Amino acid sequence: MKISNKRLERVGRFLTFLLRHKPSAAGLKMCNQGWVSVNQLISNTQNNPKPLDVGELKEVVAFDDNARFALREGVDGLEIRCSQGHSGALGVDLGYEAITPPETLYHGYPEDLEPTLMNQGLKAMSRQHVHLTTNKQKAISSGKRYGIPKIMIIDAVAANQAGYRFYCADNGVWLADYVPPAFLVPMTTV
Repeated sequence: MKISNKRLERVGRFLTFLLRHKPSAAGLKMCNQGWVSVNQLISNTQNNPKPLDVGELKEVVAFDDNARFALREGVDGLEIRCSQGHSGALGVDLGYEAITPPETLYHGYPEDLEPTLMNQGLKAMSRQHVHLTTNKQKAISSGKRYGIPKIMIIDAVAANQAGYRFYCADNGVWLADYVPPAFLVPMTTV
């Protein structure tokens, strides 16, 4: 790997901002599935203090700890997108089909949100989907970002049987449109 860990993190955050939330900040044209031309991305971000190049972009995609990005050959050359996490306002259709989830999924959250979650369930809020995982450590890490972490256990099979849909993103993150309180159990210890 040629790119430093610090640069990897910085570029990853920058790409996440553009590709998940605000492609217009760099004048990017995003298709309805979230793909953006790599040539356009590089061209439109050349005014940054440390502009991107294709090699560095490929390294970020390959070495990102959360596998947030995907590359593909498109009609007009190489394209990039985020695998999940888009703002709902973008209206991106990632094309994931609803599938049967594993028996149990987890959702990390800050402990002060527990009463709200137990009353209202898990909502996507400003994102397109609720993010879930099969990994307790990833759930804890997610919950840490906003306070003291807790883990919600989701009875995914029962929720799915009740008609709630689940999807698995290319990077293994599980997604749901909504999970009602009836299928949630707060984990007593983290």
